[in-house]
Amino acid sequence: MINLEMNPREAAAVAHALFLHTKDDSEFFASERVQVIRGVLARLHKEIDVDFEQRQEALKNETTDT
Repeated sequence: MINLEMNPREAAAVAHALFLHTKDDSEFFASERVQVIRGVLARLHKEIDVDFEQRQEALKNETTDT
């Protein structure tokens, strides 16, 4: 298992690069390598979404506290 921490901007840049690398490959007949990359991309998007929601909630709480 490899764990890697990155900030949201880095994560978005990596996600974009992975997307660009696989965007022209077939959706239905993708190679095993492309399927692996797309799986990683899906997990990365999920983590980006979680981070975004957490930051939005923190900002909301900050605004209500002041």
